[in-house]
Amino acid sequence: MYSEFPTYAVVIAGIVVTIVMFSAILGNAFVILAFIRDEKLRIVYNVYLVNLALTDLLLGCISMPLFAVYTLNSYRWIMHRYVCTLFMTINEVLCCEVVIMMVILSWDRLKLLTQKLEYMQQQTIRRALMKVVVSWILSFLVHGPVHFVFHSSDHEHSHSKCSAVYHEHKMYSSILTVIQFTVPFLCLCIINSMIFQKVRVRIKRREAARNRMTGYHGVPSTNNLNALTAVVDELTNTRSLTKASGAKRALRTAKNLALLVFVFLVTWAPYSLTYFVDTVCTTCVNEHVTTVMLWVLWSKSAMNPFLYNYMSPGFKENFKAMIKCQCKRQQ
Repeated sequence: MYSEFPTYAVVIAGIVVTIVMFSAILGNAFVILAFIRDEKLRIVYNVYLVNLALTDLLLGCISMPLFAVYTLNSYRWIMHRYVCTLFMTINEVLCCEVVIMMVILSWDRLKLLTQKLEYMQQQTIRRALMKVVVSWILSFLVHGPVHFVFHSSDHEHSHSKCSAVYHEHKMYSSILTVIQFTVPFLCLCIINSMIFQKVRVRIKRREAARNRMTGYHGVPSTNNLNALTAVVDELTNTRSLTKASGAKRALRTAKNLALLVFVFLVTWAPYSLTYFVDTVCTTCVNEHVTTVMLWVLWSKSAMNPFLYNYMSPGFKENFKAMIKCQCKRQQ
């Protein structure tokens, strides 16, 4: 299989794949452990992030190693056919779960900006967990049964290959691509555009209010009135600054979410496009290209923990504490 590639290229590819796998496993394990050990991190938004971390951890533990072995064995499946079916089912359920969670994360931030305190009071850890459970059920319903249906009727002839059993059914594959990537892509773009629009409006209002406050000058009459006016102005300016800081915090949160969504789209779009083209024209896409695009998609699982570390000081502090603890034990 790799005869057309130089040895050094194969070695480099193997090193990169190994780094991606171990980064996905260790990084996401740290995220989950941080959530468990620190009560301050147990908020609704982080429930969704931890679910993403669990999904990425499973991808690193199951999908990546099995596919690496399959690839290194010249795309020949050496295990039982039902193991292949189980592998493909798990992988696609996990990938679908990632897509759904990205939409839920964006929707959660939008509702928080529009409904504020009312939404915060409604959303609890229990409700967040219910959403997570529903998302897993939906992911399984989209990808679970179809593998066993197509496997029993059309996929018995290919024992050496392990690929999506419905891939040869162009209509179904095309519809699935639209459902799994195109629709979520549009939803994410629209929702995040709305989030930034809401944040910009909030910042403009805060700046306008601050300008009105700083531009207002009372007419003094007595020393007591001057003192009272000074106190009122100080309190008003403090509230304005608090609101302004809240607007800046909302902007920072929106940027962090946008970064998470951007990485998702950049890593997922190439594979989705490649998969769609390969579905329409089976001879147009080289098998190596599909493999590379799949690893680009999976690389997001390795990058996410670093994004959480960047976005949340709480996760960052816990990561440092756990690393220090491990270093002390080794000493």
